Amino acid sequence: MLTRSVPLPIRAIVLGFLLVLPALADLAPDEWERVRTEAGRLAARPGERDRKVALVAAVRREDSARVARLLLGFAAAAAKRRDELAPRAAKAADDYVRIDRQLRKKHGRGVKREMLERDAEWRKRREAFAEAGAELDAEVAALQAVAEAFAAMRSPAAVAALGDAAEPDAAGARRAAEVREGIVAALLAQPGDALDGAIVAFASDAELPFVRVRVLDRIASRRIRAGFDAAVACLLAEHPIVARAAIAALRALDEPRAVPPLVKAREGAKGLVAEEIDALLFRFTGKRFAGAGAEAMWGGWWKAEGEAWLASAGPERFEGAPGAKGGTEFYGIETRSNRIVFVLDRSHSMRLPVPRKGPVTGAGVGKVAGNTKLEVAKNQLERTIRKLAPDVKFGVIFFGGKFQAWQPAPALLAATPGNRNAAIAWFAALEPEGSTPTFTALAEALRYAKVGGGKSATDPAGADTIFLLSDGAPTGPGGADLLLGPELDAEVARFLEANRDFKCVVHTIGVGPDHNRELMMRLARETGGTYRAVGVE
Repeated sequence: MLTRSVPLPIRAIVLGFLLVLPALADLAPDEWERVRTEAGRLAARPGERDRKVALVAAVRREDSARVARLLLGFAAAAAKRRDELAPRAAKAADDYVRIDRQLRKKHGRGVKREMLERDAEWRKRREAFAEAGAELDAEVAALQAVAEAFAAMRSPAAVAALGDAAEPDAAGARRAAEVREGIVAALLAQPGDALDGAIVAFASDAELPFVRVRVLDRIASRRIRAGFDAAVACLLAEHPIVARAAIAALRALDEPRAVPPLVKAREGAKGLVAEEIDALLFRFTGKRFAGAGAEAMWGGWWKAEGEAWLASAGPERFEGAPGAKGGTEFYGIETRSNRIVFVLDRSHSMRLPVPRKGPVTGAGVGKVAGNTKLEVAKNQLERTIRKLAPDVKFGVIFFGGKFQAWQPAPALLAATPGNRNAAIAWFAALEPEGSTPTFTALAEALRYAKVGGGKSATDPAGADTIFLLSDGAPTGPGGADLLLGPELDAEVARFLEANRDFKCVVHTIGVGPDHNRELMMRLARETGGTYRAVGVE
């Protein structure tokens, strides 16, 4: 959208006062009233983008309930005006584009700007477009500034005011998704459980899937009993990451009354969501209904025995899982995920002969041809890709001195015969080279998960499973130095934090005796994956 800067008269005394203010906490009542008056004036006026942002930057220096309430009112006004301006700005854009196309068609595509500007209607539409865009941009910028201010608040009184839905301006401010996101960030940063009720309320925010995931994580980590109904409602969320977070929350709450909604959610569930529902139902009931037909079997069991089972359900829980039969297998690790990224090491050491000690390619998969570690890995990957079900979407990454992806993120491609053949032909020509920048490759793999959470996403389901294969210890981005000690721990922490919103399960395969076993086990353990060592006694 085109915007332009609009020259504005400078109210030097008030604005200067706001910008040089070291702290608002010591303001006398009359000084605070001046701040409130200026905020009210700006909130009531269109445009003035820079002044609105500057006011928010100034008042946020005081982390207090009165600032929280002032900014709630400021955000409520900005959200209302943004909603009113959006259709006007869209119409202005359409009108401008229409007249511009008409004139270019009339005078030819090479028409000069000077000729267009001679047309009064063109000038009028362009001016309306620029004005509407500038006014809309001012409200968007104000809302973003308020959201950032809210996210940084830490005083209990300020955060309590943000979490109180009964505050006079709360409903208006919460019309803006970015403001809600900032409020939740402040709520989640509070210690203790006093605001758990306010946090749980945001589990229903369908516009912000990542916020819902964080809220469900809070319900799980603190076992917030009042969050049970919210977790149940999230089982049917459009975004699989939300449904999976809800399953994890219900597992943490450990209440048998979760079984009926889980059975209901199993209807139509696919991929990793279906696998994780089956695993939790098994934990509660001990019933092993998994794979093809599991949905009908769970429904039939509940219809025949469910009510009686629930009435007598006790504390007994069943360990293990019903298995992932009927899905994808790589190096003996099975998953029913239908959104997979394969990440394979092709560093210089992968040119070495494959170790013949112990299993070479995982349990029960038969012999896979190849003399070097990379040849075996590529042949095993080919075997896996050729067997992918039609509903699976996948991506492939090889990393060494040069990072290469079969298809650029974030799109995963369906496992059609053509795509399977194209992927296999692509990586067949790759040769060993370079070092082992494992975390660069993992960061790239997470980009395939982002499709599910972006505000402009058309596909709500990004990658949820990563298979990582490596034969060595990870190096830094430059490839020269090994990551050891604190540096390695920092990279692991950075990846796990980035993965919080996506909850990708990372299955790890360590090849030969020189791979970093502790790292590969940790990545698998902390993401719910499986670790497998091959070519090792």
